[in-house]
Amino acid sequence: MEGEYICTQCRHIGDRDLNRKGKASVEVILWLLFLVPGLIYSIWRRTGRWFACPVCGSHHLVPFRSPLGRDALAKN
Repeated sequence: MEGEYICTQCRHIGDRDLNRKGKASVEVILWLLFLVPGLIYSIWRRTGRWFACPVCGSHHLVPFRSPLGRDALAKN
């Protein structure tokens, strides 16, 4: 269970997902059709990344073995 997280919203235990702003499909289309807007969009997407729960999408994740993680598990 080393490196696993618990979501304090839905109580999911497991790995977390890395989310980015925007959509990958829009980025590909911009790169294929317009070089400069594609570059700007790519830079913008990479400035905003966060980890989220793969089940509910919440960003309220804590390490499973931490005191907060044990409290969240006890509430379940």
